[in-house]
Amino acid sequence: MKQVKIIIFGLILFFAFILIGNSQPIMKTKNQLAKEKDERYMKNATLEDQYYKQKDYVVAMKYWRVLYNTYPISSKNIYLHGAKMYKSFAKKHKKDKALKAKYLDTLMTIYDNRIKYFKEEGKVLRKKGVDLFSYDAGNIENVEKAFLIMEKSIKITGEKSSHIIFTPFMKALVKLFKKKKIDKEKVVNTFSMCMGLIEKNIKNNKKNAEKFKTAKSNVEKLFTDSGAADCESLIPFFTPQFEQNKTDLELLKKITTMLLRAKCKDSELFANAAIELYNLEPSASAAYNLANLFFKKKNYEKSSEFYLKSIELEEDSVVKAKYYYELALITNGKLKNKIKAVSYCRKATKFNKNYGKPYILIGNIYLASKNSCGSNDFEKKAVYWIVVDKFIKARSVDASVKEEANKLIATYRNYFPGQEDAFFRGVKDGATYKVGCWINETTKVRFLTN
Repeated sequence: MKQVKIIIFGLILFFAFILIGNSQPIMKTKNQLAKEKDERYMKNATLEDQYYKQKDYVVAMKYWRVLYNTYPISSKNIYLHGAKMYKSFAKKHKKDKALKAKYLDTLMTIYDNRIKYFKEEGKVLRKKGVDLFSYDAGNIENVEKAFLIMEKSIKITGEKSSHIIFTPFMKALVKLFKKKKIDKEKVVNTFSMCMGLIEKNIKNNKKNAEKFKTAKSNVEKLFTDSGAADCESLIPFFTPQFEQNKTDLELLKKITTMLLRAKCKDSELFANAAIELYNLEPSASAAYNLANLFFKKKNYEKSSEFYLKSIELEEDSVVKAKYYYELALITNGKLKNKIKAVSYCRKATKFNKNYGKPYILIGNIYLASKNSCGSNDFEKKAVYWIVVDKFIKARSVDASVKEEANKLIATYRNYFPGQEDAFFRGVKDGATYKVGCWINETTKVRFLTN
């Protein structure tokens, strides 16, 4: 019995040693696997980064796929690098529609997985939508997908939306409208939403204010050219907003700006909004809007009054010059006050020395006065010297009016006084000559033969 116990105890010890002996290799294998896993990650991460930085994307992709498929949460760089490489592939193979589509599909999945593992949904959706539109704007189905992705991004990020998204977003919107995928109301509402966000950033985001101003210009132009920005759609859209918020400065500015762009200046809504805007916040632009409004209503005295107010409030010299010129046109053509009109033209050239149109207007005003400036034919013809002087001056300061000025010069120099007439009056070629009456300017004598 004692021997049996010894044998049994011996067998227990034997099997225990076997089990202990076998357990050591198993633990060693697990450690080895972990080590090999770490080494594999580091090797692929190092090589991927090396070839990526060298822009050898084909080779980098071999290592990138291992990281993307095996270590998806190891680094955000996997998604940053992957997006850049697949955009490069899509651009390189843009003529092969099938291959480009595959690259774009993978790009979209990369963005989805980046959101899955690293969040930042609004920001990543912006990149996803902008890229899809940018690389496949010719495919209306993808344009629609891109629009919806960008719209969701803007809804998530709100006032923190990047300036980058607004131009492609509006381009996609306009494309969908022209393909009759969305209606005018959607275009107007979306435009209004974008402008609200952009204007808040221009006001509050000092760092990127200029970039948002560029976005604003792009968005406004796209909307204006879309075909949706007409009086038929804008007036019903803005009228209830105006009735409910007549003291909302931002709304009033938006209404007057949009209606001006859409050529709805004759509407009652524009008139009411412009008046309210000026009453609340007198400004050059508000006064200018009212000047245009009263001009359309044929109230030229009132129009002139607001032109002068807009000039007084305007700080930009070039804009001041433009307003003075427009006021001169009204003063001469509608109010029949040629002396005051010339005075406004001269002020226009004072504020903008490179402005040719006022000189042409002065020349034409003088031309219309030639028969009242002289007691004989010679004195009346002498006015043509002054007239041509103004056209020459216009040409010399402003290349944009050169063609018009040259035609006028070629026409009216033919009406200069004759040399024989001048001789009998003791007027010599090259001498100075003063044209009297209200013109009261000095010119140089010359003849057609010269």
